[in-house]
Amino acid sequence: MKRSSLAWILVIGAILCGLFVVSLFAIMAVMSDGEGFSAGGDRIAVIPVEGVIDSEMAKTVNRHLKQYGDDSRVKAIILRVDSPGGGVSASQEIYREVKRVKDEKKKKVVVSMSSVAASGGYYIACPADRILANPGTVTGSIGVIAEWLNYKELAEWAKAALAAAQRAALHKRPKAGKPAKRKVAKQAVGKAAAGRKQVAKERVTRARKTPRR
Repeated sequence: MKRSSLAWILVIGAILCGLFVVSLFAIMAVMSDGEGFSAGGDRIAVIPVEGVIDSEMAKTVNRHLKQYGDDSRVKAIILRVDSPGGGVSASQEIYREVKRVKDEKKKKVVVSMSSVAASGGYYIACPADRILANPGTVTGSIGVIAEWLNYKELAEWAKAALAAAQRAALHKRPKAGKPAKRKVAKQAVGKAAAGRKQVAKERVTRARKTPRR
């Protein structure tokens, strides 16, 4: 009888322990918002902005901003920025959403800068209520860069230096008895050398006859 009673006690104890564990997980699931466990009450959300800002990052960050902006339990949002910047339109999208959440949803927005928060990384921080940075944080440098090649001067130089008649003259090897052709060749080579900050020097190389075997 004693052994039987002990067995029943162990079985009942195991069942109670199992129910306790299941209940604990159920409570954690209810109190969690999918981004991590929370003890309930007022919350502070953290959104990482790491790497180059592109359209995919803008979608992810704005989705979290909208989610936390609509959550009445979230009282403040921290943007953890570690980015050298990125696309102009992507940065503008995040900037507008940060400003909307702050102005319309009345959320406190704080930006915490990590190693780098430059260009678009700094731009998205501008609407925040407060910006925090380390002494070694590289930040600032807002601007838009567009690069292209302008061949106008090169084309004008080539047209002046190598006119049709002169190109025809250059196709033939300049001879010692034809100074006009040698002058054209020297001018063309001299202009090319000057463009590379070099000095053109004339050197006459005579062909060697290969001995017959």
